[in-house]
Formats: sequence, structure tokens, C-alpha cells
Amino acid sequence: MVCVLASGACEKSRSTLGGDDVEQLRHLPGDNLALVGGNYMKLQNFMQSSIGKMVAQMGVDASGSQSMTKWMACWAKYPELRLVGAVGHHPGGIDVRLVFTGMTIENVTACANEATFTAKADPDGKYLSISIPATTITIDQGYLKLDNGALYMRQSMTLVPVPAIAPSTRADLEADLAAAAKGPTAADDKALLQLANKVDRARTFWFAGTGAGTSKETTLGDIYGTVDVEGGITVDLTAQIKDAALADKIEKGVGEIKKVADKMPPELKSAIEDLKLDRDGDKLHFGAKITDDQLAALVKLGGMARFGGGGAGKL
Repeated sequence: MVCVLASGACEKSRSTLGGDDVEQLRHLPGDNLALVGGNYMKLQNFMQSSIGKMVAQMGVDASGSQSMTKWMACWAKYPELRLVGAVGHHPGGIDVRLVFTGMTIENVTACANEATFTAKADPDGKYLSISIPATTITIDQGYLKLDNGALYMRQSMTLVPVPAIAPSTRADLEADLAAAAKGPTAADDKALLQLANKVDRARTFWFAGTGAGTSKETTLGDIYGTVDVEGGITVDLTAQIKDAALADKIEKGVGEIKKVADKMPPELKSAIEDLKLDRDGDKLHFGAKITDDQLAALVKLGGMARFGGGGAGKL
């Protein structure tokens, strides 16, 4: 759900990160690995696209209900939704913290009710907890209303030894705000802010991060880019790969992929041919685009491969 929520704080293409967005980042503790945001107005179009319908169907297949589809569709009804967030780290995992405006506790409660998720608000109306059933687990999410009316949520993910998502209680979120009040905050992550100003934040999703301070810091430096879901999927990614052998491998791999373009169905050929990878020393710039029609053809191709000639009709 984080990947769905992380789509909402956009000023104008490649502009300096807006003052309002930076102000929201002041609610989040600093020393982060990445900043994220995007453009929520495009979510409505995404829901009608081939990939959006496929994601919705995956949710139905996993849960046996339309709940997740209804949840996503309800969020898409709020085109003024703006969001910025930060990804921090803790021993064994990461914390994804998000602040958004354009939606109230009551709005989120209404979406939960539409999806038939269990939702419970505190008597003062400043905190809401929601239980979202997933494939094999239930994910608990907490939303805290800030003094300026924005909503704050956090998902703490443990990656080792066993992947898990910890629920965020009101006490957890209030502790985050107290830590941010003492500083530093995400608005003080100057290197990440500079990277964020290099991306096109009119896209559906943008991110700016670094491998510094992680187990990958000897291999990965700065990484930033966008994913757009308007009329298909467009990816634009720049990454600093410090390991020359790995950079060579990536460059060669993209070249090998492009060689198979002639073997693909005609409607998919251009998607492969248009793959781009530019290299400048240790910096790699990758670009790819697949249209909604090509996505539909790819889904059909996958269905035929899995089920045989009649498989596509089952998707």
C-alpha cells in the first residue's frame, strides 16, 4: 500500500521543492535514506489503465474480495491530495513516513468503510487505526492528525530475519513528532533535497535517495528518478553505480534485452527498441516506456503462455 500511497506532492515540473512540501517534511525525523512524493491527480487515470486494472485484479485474486479495489478507487476521488515522505532506517529494516494534505480523518474512515476494512477512531478524532487484510497477514495502519490539519502515517518494515510490518500506534507517531521537534528533521536532509530538485515532480511518483549509510554504500551512491503511469508506464532513473564491474554488467544486460526486439510481437517491439541507457563514468541514466496498449498485449501474452491459447480470455 505504501507504493500506492506514495503518489502525491507535486508543484511544477523540475521546480525547487515547494515551501509547503518542505514545511511538511519538518514533521518527520531527519537522517533519511530517501525522500518520496508524486502526483495524486493521475491516480484516477491509473485505475482505468491496463496496469491499474491488473493491480486491482491481483488484489481480488489475493483477498477473494473487491475490498482493495474499492480502497484504491476511494483514494482516487481526492485529486487535491498532496503527499511527501521520507524513508529512514532502523536495525534490520526501514521506516516509511508520509505526510499528506487534501484528505481528512473522516475521508479516510469513509474509504475504509467502503472497502469494509475495520476502522476505529479515537474519541478526540485525531487518530484513526485501520486493519487491512492482505494475502496471509493483516496490515494495521495508523493515521494521526497534525495541528495544521495534515495527516501523518508510518509503516515500519523489518526485513531480516523475517519480513514483517509493525503497526504504528498513536504513541509511536507522537514519538516521531517529538523527535522531529528536537531536530534534525527531514527538511534538514539537504543532500536529498538537492537530488529531489533534479527530478520531474509532475510525474506520478518521484524519489531521491542514497546508498550512503547502508550495506550497499560501497556499490550504490545517489539514486533518483520518476515513474509515471499516465497512458502506460514511463520510467526515468539515474543511479550512481560505484562498482565498475556491476555498471558494465547492467549496460551489457540492457544491450542484450534490446537484441531480442525482433523476436517480440509487433505491438511490443517498440517498447524494447526504445529502452535507453546512457553512461557517464559511474552514473547510469535509464529510460523506458510502455504504453497502455502494449501493457494489455503483454498481459495477454503472459496469459497465453500460462494457460495456452484460451488463457487470455481468463484474464
